[in-house]
Amino acid sequence: MPGIAGWIAEPGSDARGPDSRWLGSRLLHEPGDAWSPVMESTTATAVISVRDVLPEESYTVSRADVPIVMALSGELYRSCPEDLFEAYLDQGDRALDGLDGSFVLFIWDGRSGQFTLATDFCGSRPMFYAPCNGGLAFAPEIAVLAELGGDSSQLDADAAVSFLVNGHLLDDQTWIPGVRSVAPGTVLTIDADCKIVERQYFRMGPRPARCPDAGETQYRGQLAELLRSAVIRRLRGTGDLVLPLSGGIDSRGILGCMLELGVERVKTVSWGIDETTDGADAWIARRLGERFGTEHTFLQRRTDQLPQDVDEMVARISALTDDPALHHHELNLVRRIRDELGGRQMLRGDECFGYGGASASDQESMARVGLSQLAHAADVQSLLPVERLSEHIGASRALLGRISAACELADFTDRKDAYYATQRLPHYLHRSSYYKLTVLNLRNPWLDREVLEFIWGVPTEYRIQKRLFVQTLRDMFPALMEVPTASVHSLEDWTSVIRANARIKSYLRDRLVDGAECLEPVLDSGRVADYVRSALADGEGRELPTRRREAIGRLARLVLPERARTALKTRFIDHALRRSLPPGTLVLRLLILRQWADRVRDLRG
Repeated sequence: MPGIAGWIAEPGSDARGPDSRWLGSRLLHEPGDAWSPVMESTTATAVISVRDVLPEESYTVSRADVPIVMALSGELYRSCPEDLFEAYLDQGDRALDGLDGSFVLFIWDGRSGQFTLATDFCGSRPMFYAPCNGGLAFAPEIAVLAELGGDSSQLDADAAVSFLVNGHLLDDQTWIPGVRSVAPGTVLTIDADCKIVERQYFRMGPRPARCPDAGETQYRGQLAELLRSAVIRRLRGTGDLVLPLSGGIDSRGILGCMLELGVERVKTVSWGIDETTDGADAWIARRLGERFGTEHTFLQRRTDQLPQDVDEMVARISALTDDPALHHHELNLVRRIRDELGGRQMLRGDECFGYGGASASDQESMARVGLSQLAHAADVQSLLPVERLSEHIGASRALLGRISAACELADFTDRKDAYYATQRLPHYLHRSSYYKLTVLNLRNPWLDREVLEFIWGVPTEYRIQKRLFVQTLRDMFPALMEVPTASVHSLEDWTSVIRANARIKSYLRDRLVDGAECLEPVLDSGRVADYVRSALADGEGRELPTRRREAIGRLARLVLPERARTALKTRFIDHALRRSLPPGTLVLRLLILRQWADRVRDLRG
């Protein structure tokens, strides 16, 4: 695993923490992975991963004349670790405030006896920490902390509810009581008494105070230059760089910049169940590759490999999203990119240019970025013990209330973009990208700090449906933007798969019908078994109410003016948010819970 792991003793404790060899062994996932000691004493131990696929992402910096050790896993885009070390000598942890990069950081300062843990401004790499064994442990993966100790014998019930409803955890949730993550743009200082002080140096999301509107023409020109610069900063060693292409516009914007900059032998890749479905993501990607002369490769997702793939995927990202089942084969696809295409680095297209349309209420703001509460998910309610249902509904409502209260923005569309930046991006997109990061390096030009600070400072209307970004790409790359965007995805309809594939159906029966008791006491095993039996039975692939709502929404957009649609949404939003998940999705989320519960029990012995 890429990252830093360690243990810091509490003052006066006689406990002995894990040694560097034990910690280092937990950083090894892929062939060629290794580790290097950062420091080891009776009071603290730290190690850093070193990968032959990208050895230049691991740095340990010290100086003979000062008792300070700094370790950085990742990369900086406008600085270098040696310069950061010198800046820390003068400014302390304030030296981190202006950094742009993708990294986690550890510092031991012998002058004060303090330790520092920090993440980059958008939290692109994970760092978890927890008290255990008479000290404080930290690592890139929750499983390491579960193995070291703590109350990890069973799943946190409220985290399980969030996962089943949303497909990922929310806010500060983790699976294990006492385990926390270092939030994006945050510095943790651990003093000589092992007390923790948390300081956030960068806040994700739109800015409450913005300059007067300078006009779209000016904004397009400014954004175009920022996009080019962001790509340039991430084009290091282009011979081993691979760009995943979809049928959307985010990845083709990166492709346009690479072609404009004269990158030779641009390697692109797409994956899915096939590339022959007209208008689907993989079909569009193939057309882009052919038209603009890239070395394009299509990799097929192996749906039938779910039983073989899911355990390793669950372990790799600690079951923090539903990717281990819904996208179970992608770890193997990323390995093929490394081994067959020579890819050591990959560019991501995740962005914050304006997810979805305008919002008319806070509930809609959350719903547009996939945040929902248990009260709106009757199918998940049906899986919980009856005697605890009202408690779980209240806890879920309170969690979303805390997320809402933490957002200081007044405009509902601004709030939607803030929820995307503070919830969906770090807790779904970054967590899901981690398994890729364990195989090769990932860089994301559109999450460049200058790009984000610019887009979050423009008037709100320019972020609705990515308006400014789309228009800017049309100015920059008109030929690329002439290619239509995908009308359908290239992924499985999992509800149909679990009903039609005999091998997968048998596997799910074994794990979730015959083995449902393993999910007790978080879920009601009898209810889980009944739900899974029903979901595996022959029937329609998608819920009829879902199709009806989508059809009504399309009709409303065609015949009603914006003001009328806003009024209807405001009045009926609570009813509209009540939804049933596709049975295939919920069954696979249950499978991930089962696999993770087994893994935690195994780790705890």
